[in-house]
Amino acid sequence: MGGALVETGASIQQTTDGGYVMISTTLSTDGQITNYFGGSDIWVVKIDDTGKINWAKNYGSSGPDFGYFIVQTSDGGYILAGMTNTNSGQVTGFHGGTGYDIWIVKIDDTGALKWEHCYGGSANDAVSAIHQTSDGGYIVAGYTSSSDGDVTFNHGADDYWVFKLNDTGAINWQKTYGGSFEDFAYSISQTVDGGFIVAGATLSNDGDVIGNHGLYDSWTVKLDDTGNITWEKCYGGSNIDGANYVLQTSDSGYLMVGSTLSTDGEVTKSYGTTDMWVVKTDLSGNLQWQKSLGGSHKEYGKCAVQINDSNFAILGYTASDDSNVTFNYGDTTGTFDFWLVKIHGVSSTLFAQQAIKRDLYTNIYPNPVSNQLYVVMPQGYENASLSISDVFGRQIPLRQQSNGTSRCISFSDVVSGIYFLQITNNSYTQTYKVIR
Repeated sequence: MGGALVETGASIQQTTDGGYVMISTTLSTDGQITNYFGGSDIWVVKIDDTGKINWAKNYGSSGPDFGYFIVQTSDGGYILAGMTNTNSGQVTGFHGGTGYDIWIVKIDDTGALKWEHCYGGSANDAVSAIHQTSDGGYIVAGYTSSSDGDVTFNHGADDYWVFKLNDTGAINWQKTYGGSFEDFAYSISQTVDGGFIVAGATLSNDGDVIGNHGLYDSWTVKLDDTGNITWEKCYGGSNIDGANYVLQTSDSGYLMVGSTLSTDGEVTKSYGTTDMWVVKTDLSGNLQWQKSLGGSHKEYGKCAVQINDSNFAILGYTASDDSNVTFNYGDTTGTFDFWLVKIHGVSSTLFAQQAIKRDLYTNIYPNPVSNQLYVVMPQGYENASLSISDVFGRQIPLRQQSNGTSRCISFSDVVSGIYFLQITNNSYTQTYKVIR
C-alpha cells in the first residue's frame, strides 16, 4: 500500500469490526495517497479483514511529520501519536526551537480529525507509545531534552517523559524521570492497580536511576496513577542493554523484551554480539528469570504477548542462522529477518528447556473458534487426555476426532463464551483459553 516514494509502517491493531488500522509515514503524493500536506506526512490506513482499504488519510503539515503509534479508542475512533516540527497544515501549537514536538491526533471511525495537540518544549521531544487509560484519557511515553514549554524539569540530556491526558488532550500531569545522562523510554502500559509501568534504557546512575551495571542498562520504572515513582530497577551487565517493550503478566509481575550486548552482571548467556533479551520480574521488580536468545550475529526483541499463564510470544529481528535461529533468508552480514519466538516461562530452568526443545509446543487454532477447534500437540502426547470447562468450572461434553497427536474438537453445539481447554499428559497439564 502506498505511492511511488517511501512508506514505512510503524504500528497496526486489529479493530472491533475484525479489520485492521495501520499508521505509517509517507513521502508519496500519488497512488493511494490523496491529501498530501508536504514534507513527510502521517498516513493512516483502515482495511477490512481481507486487506481491502476502507479508507486512507494523511495528517500533517508542510514540514516533516512522522507517525509511530495508533490505538482504537472506546468510542470506535482512533488516537495517533507522532512527531512534528512545523506550525502549518493541521498542526497547531508547535513549541518552536530546533527540535520536534510530540503530536497527538484524535480521529473518528472514518478518519475525520476531531482534535490535535503538540506537546513538548524548544528542544527535541520524541514519542514511543500511547494508550487509552481506564478513565477514558490517554497515557503517553517518550523522551525529551527540553526543559521548557510543557516540560517542567530536565535531569540532564534526554529524560524519560511521561504525561497523562484527559479525553480532549489536556494535560492532567507530566513528569520526567532519569539522571544526568541519556534516558530513553520506549514502552508504557497501565497496570492493574491503576498506575503505569515504563521501560527503556538508561546511561545514568544518578538522579532517579540507582544501580546501573555499566554503560546502558534496561531501566524499568513503576509509577502510581499520578506519576510518582513507586519503584525503579536497572537490569543488565557492563555493556549495552535496553528494553523495547514491557507488559504486566497474569501473575501481576512484568516481562521486559529488548536486547543485550553484555556477558556479565544479570546476563548469564551470550550467543555473540547483540542478543534478544527477555527479563521476567515479580510485582516489585525483583528479577525472577532472564534469558538471552539468538545466534552469532545480531538480534533485537521488539514486543511480546502473553499467550497463557506460562507461554509468551516474542517478536524481533535477527541476522543469525545458528544457535537458537534455525534459518535466515538473508546473508547475515547486516540483513535482518523478522524473528518470532515462543517461550515457556514458568521458571528460568523450564524456560531454558522449552526455548531449546521446540517440539514441546502445542498449536491450537483457530482461536476464536467457530465450529471446529484443531489441537496439534508435540510428540509423546498421543495418549494425552483433553477436557473443556466453562468459566464456572463446568465440564463441557467433548466430541473429538483423534489422529495421534492431532485432535479435532467440535464446537458446533457450544454456545458463545470463554472456555478452558486442559491437556493432561502423564503428570504435566497445560491449560489454554478458548473463545467461542
